[in-house]
Amino acid sequence: MRRQACIAAVVLGLAWAAAAHGVQSAAPLPWGSKAASSHAPYAAGDCGGCHAKRSDGYAGELKEPGDELCVACHEDARHHVHAPRKCARCHNAHNSERPKLLRANLDDCKECHDKL
Repeated sequence: MRRQACIAAVVLGLAWAAAAHGVQSAAPLPWGSKAASSHAPYAAGDCGGCHAKRSDGYAGELKEPGDELCVACHEDARHHVHAPRKCARCHNAHNSERPKLLRANLDDCKECHDKL
């Protein structure tokens, strides 16, 4: 149990440090944050749909590269007009403070979208 607490502290610390420096992360929001949207499998605790389970019970590596993993369930995204299609560039796979799992830092969107 102590090892799990240490790992959780490191993960949360890295997520906080990344956010402080404007780095986009696929990590869930920090504990206690209010999510406006959550990916249904994540909210249900079903990490195994996207991640290969590790022997210690934590979610491991993704089962497939990100976009292929996303379109396996979200078929409509396969024909999305964005180019290049990089789902995780705009959406967090876990939860977000914005609707539709949009990332908090949308500066990259301004490259193509002038009205946000």
